Amino acid sequence: MKTIEIDEGVYGVLEKAARGFNETPNDVLRRLLAVRQEPEVNPTSPRSLLREYMESTSFRFWGGNAKKRYLGLMSFLHDRDPKRFAEFDGYRRGRRVHISKSRETIEQSGSSTQPQQIGKTEFFAITNLPNSLKRVIISDLLRAYSFSEEDIDSARRALSDDS
Repeated sequence: MKTIEIDEGVYGVLEKAARGFNETPNDVLRRLLAVRQEPEVNPTSPRSLLREYMESTSFRFWGGNAKKRYLGLMSFLHDRDPKRFAEFDGYRRGRRVHISKSRETIEQSGSSTQPQQIGKTEFFAITNLPNSLKRVIISDLLRAYSFSEEDIDSARRALSDDS
């Protein structure tokens, strides 16, 4: 991380542009300059990239319900490694296709699939699933990305039935 000096006027503008209580001046600059965060992976760090994301304004942007957070988590994974995420094109649990680049493929795999686009990616996902199945699917994806069980538990809690 680099340190820069800014004058009080610039800092004041950054404070006014902040959204929410936890957005830092760095977050504001990233948002205003449209800079994606690509943090280095540090296996000894007590905080993981996933948990940092789930505490971020980006994750809060997805909203308060489990369906939106489910799509947000998949978007996060796609952003981390689009090639790995592409391996989930045609992902099934049972008879239905849950993730696909083709909305039609999902719709043809069952009834009442209600596919929605995953963020700004080219992928779609079934959205009218019980939260318990969303937790299973997101766990499968996170394991494929080699996230820890602790991280996976955090993501499952984010898709709880209480949400």
